[in-house]
Amino acid sequence: MFENIFRGFSFIKESFRLVTKDRDLIKPSIYSIFFGIFFTVIAGIAIYLSRTAMRQCPRHGQQRKRTR
Repeated sequence: MFENIFRGFSFIKESFRLVTKDRDLIKPSIYSIFFGIFFTVIAGIAIYLSRTAMRQCPRHGQQRKRTR
């Protein structure tokens, strides 16, 4: 079991060594993180705006009466 853990850590260590040798290897990963954050923010803004627009619509914005 511990051999697999040590093998995993050696793999991570070797990958960091490769990144320090060639910086172009890490760029696609960094770009995908930034684009993911960007599109998440855009989607969140779109959802927020659609919810506020639905509240202002006279047909869909009416509150239902609570019945007990």
